[in-house]
Amino acid sequence: MNRTLLPKLTRIRDVREVQQFNKLVRNGIPSKISNGGEIVWVSHLDGDNYLHALKEKLVEEAVEVLDAFGHDRILEELADVEEVVDAILAKLGATKKQLLAVQKRKRAAVGGFEDGVVLLETKNPSVQQNSAEDLFREIDAPSAGGIVQTSQSQREAIIRRWGDKREYLDGTQQRILKFSVGLAQDSWFTDTRELMVDEKVGASVRAKITGKRKGSSIDIEVSVYALAIQGKLFDS
Repeated sequence: MNRTLLPKLTRIRDVREVQQFNKLVRNGIPSKISNGGEIVWVSHLDGDNYLHALKEKLVEEAVEVLDAFGHDRILEELADVEEVVDAILAKLGATKKQLLAVQKRKRAAVGGFEDGVVLLETKNPSVQQNSAEDLFREIDAPSAGGIVQTSQSQREAIIRRWGDKREYLDGTQQRILKFSVGLAQDSWFTDTRELMVDEKVGASVRAKITGKRKGSSIDIEVSVYALAIQGKLFDS
């Protein structure tokens, strides 16, 4: 009887595990990894490619500030942001003094963020209601320019939203829904008012749009609801 002998496995002697990063890192990171016994491949950027990588790194570090909790942890992440800002200034040939001068000028012109002011909505009182249909919620507003104070203490995920209604010469009606969401939002949703589809029979719909951030990408889901027609549900 022929027997096949399998090799006896005692231990793994050679493991080839490759991890790819392709990201800008601090100068000392490759040496630190190499000192741990790993082989490290690096490249060096310059010119516009280097500046673009620095701006991407600034976004990455800002998101880490967003996800940080606690006094010390937030300071650690802010230090990383400052390091990237310093590198961008050096690449631009600018100084921290110049940056602070621009900051001071902008603060004098429009203030800072210490009051926690959140811009909720704006409305042009000169535009009549029937010329543009607001498809999202409204708040009471004065008839002329002014600031409306509300009791809302938390910022909504949707930064800006507005709608429009257009009618064309051939009778076609168009509803336009627009909204802006901050890149740092993990999840958000918005919905519309009731949209009339057929005025003769009273057919209408509503829409709900939801989004969820997964790393650097965003998953978006649009749900459209056909609302029941009063008195016409069981027409034969």
